[in-house]
Formats: sequence, structure tokens, C-alpha cells
Amino acid sequence: MTTQLIKALLITTGVAVSFVSCYKDTEYTSQQEGTIYVPQAYGTKASLTLYKLDSVQTRYFGIAYGGFNAAGSDITATFEIDSSLIDAYNTKNYTNYVTLPRAAFSVPELTTILKAGKTSSEGLNIDIQTSSLKVGTKYMLPIKLVSTTPGSFNSDMSVAYFRIDSLTQRMRDVTLPATITVSKENANGSSYKEGSPKLIDGDTTTKFYSPGFTANSLWMALQLSEARTIHAYSLTTGNDEASRDPKTWELQGSDDGATWKTLDTRTDYLFSGRRQMVNFELTNGDGHAYLHYRLFVNYNNGNAGFQLSEWRLLQYY
Repeated sequence: MTTQLIKALLITTGVAVSFVSCYKDTEYTSQQEGTIYVPQAYGTKASLTLYKLDSVQTRYFGIAYGGFNAAGSDITATFEIDSSLIDAYNTKNYTNYVTLPRAAFSVPELTTILKAGKTSSEGLNIDIQTSSLKVGTKYMLPIKLVSTTPGSFNSDMSVAYFRIDSLTQRMRDVTLPATITVSKENANGSSYKEGSPKLIDGDTTTKFYSPGFTANSLWMALQLSEARTIHAYSLTTGNDEASRDPKTWELQGSDDGATWKTLDTRTDYLFSGRRQMVNFELTNGDGHAYLHYRLFVNYNNGNAGFQLSEWRLLQYY
């Protein structure tokens, strides 16, 4: 029995060695062997996730060598930027991209080399400056491979349609530390459960309530511990009585608490829910760091009282 088992193992081992030997001698090739293509032309690889920042964000593109083997010699590839392709792309894909503004990007080099023995080239930079781009606008930058020397390239995989579908806005809350004052306090005082400090306590289940609202007279002001630039602010509605919500207001900034500049104005704005937080980007922001900020309420929705759960100052970074 033992002898038979050993013979079986030897036979199996011999077959395995023979199989491995055959496998190692086989040279695998592909129908696309040696064809040059642009990896970023495939699927969603050219879809860019970017932040709205003041600093430059860099993405890359280049060429790759198709098949199982590496390039046998150096291959030089040349690209061009071709914004004329956007209209056809939009028509074909039912999209509405616009050209990425020339001032918003730079492409320092449009020629790259795929080195012998490699399967991909060194990446070429796209340096993108998003600070001037509009949130909500869809941008496109088509970059097309126009020549490879030596070799041919796959025309179906030669254009990278770099797309910016949205910008992620990084922001931080810079409300605190601060001192709050209001033109008309809660009837039971600031320390009451609905006093003005509830506006900046970070709790959306509390609120500031002021009775006897009069048009064009109610304001809430913050004096920060140091001057800070803000780019947006948020308001959170109270738990009840939508008629107490602010409807028309101004967000203002001041260096001294006496002279105010209007940084944002909202007219006839209607909140859609209770304890709803809405971010408002400054429509007249100047980038200045103010020590004082004021929310001046012109009108509410008709109630004799005014309420607001939270007021936060937001800074982009």
C-alpha cells in the first residue's frame, strides 16, 4: 500500500512539474498588445473630486501600454487640450458641462515618455485652482492624445474628459468664543431657558425667543475673541410657530461695533421646516476679518414674537 502511494505521488508530481514547465514556456499576448491608450479615458477615472480652496490641487494623466508585456522601447506621447469636444460630449450624454476657465488651471507639459520596460508613463500635471469656480456649475477639461512615437494608439481610449461635477466646500464653525448681545432680550432675561445665549449654545433643541417683534428693529450681535473672516453662516429655525421665523434680514460685519457693512441680504426667505438648519453663503463678502457680526432682522413671518434656535458663523478653508 505504501509503495503504491509513493508511486501515485511521484506520478502526480511529474505531471505537475510538466504542467509548470509548459506554463513557463508559454508567452501570453493580447489582441491589444502594444496598443497605447489613456487610462483616464476609461469609465469614471476622469471624474475629479475637488475642494473649493485657495491652494492648487493637482491631478495627473498619461499613457499606458496595452497587453501582458512591457514596452520594448521608449514611446513618446503628445497631448492637446481640446475644449471643442465638450458640445459633442454633452449632446451624446445629455449633460451640461461648461469649459473649465483657462485661468482656473495650468498644464505645464503636454508631452510624456513611456520608458522601455514599463507599462505606464510618468504622469503629467493638471494644476487646478478652484477658488474662482462656482459651486453647482459642472466644468469639463478634455485632454486628447494626438500622437505616439513609435506605435499606434486606441482612438476610442484617447480622450480624457476631466469632469468637475461638484466642489466640496470645507468649512469650520468659528462662532465661539464670542459674547452675544441683542436689541430685545427675552422677557425673563438672558439666563432664561429661551434667552439670547441659546442662539450660540450649539443645541438645536433650544432657542432664543424675543416677544414684541417690531419690523426693522431687532438685531443680534456677536463680538468675537479675535477678528475672523467668514464666508457663510447658518440659521436654524425653532421648534414651532413658523410665523416667528426671520423672513428678511441682513448679515453685517464691523470692526468697532458701530459702523456696519452688509455682507449678505435675504428677502422674503421661507424656511421649509422646524429645527431646519440652512447655510447661507455671503453674497457680498469681502474677505475681511471682522471682530463683530450682526444679524439684523427686518421682517419675520407676521408673528408678534421672534424666535431662532441657532446662529453660527462659518469659515471656508
